[in-house]
Amino acid sequence: MEMTSPAVVYRMYDESDTLLYVGCTHELEERLAAHRRQKSWTARAVRVDVQQFDTRADALAAEEAAIRRERPRYNIQPRSGPGETSPVSFRVDPDLMDAARESAAQRGVTVTRVVREYLRRYVGGAA
Repeated sequence: MEMTSPAVVYRMYDESDTLLYVGCTHELEERLAAHRRQKSWTARAVRVDVQQFDTRADALAAEEAAIRRERPRYNIQPRSGPGETSPVSFRVDPDLMDAARESAAQRGVTVTRVVREYLRRYVGGAA
């Protein structure tokens, strides 16, 4: 999705009006369905408020600001200190993940450590 495409920021609330989650998407119904499939807490959501933006870039900026300011219960809070980064998630090919698990078990370290070492070696930076 291009950063210039329209998008929305949505807020999910429970019955006591507690903010559960803030998200950004260009396909609201698909995203809400994905939440329902993947996250058990969505059963508590009784209301979704939606705010429209002309561009995805604007929506992403508004989402991050809302997460920082409103502190929803189920969002990962962005970090703001010098040198801090927000957590990143990504999918790993199942065969590569199996190899990482095997390597971790053989070496007596965590899978996270194996993946970080791989990223440092092949991608660079301080993964």
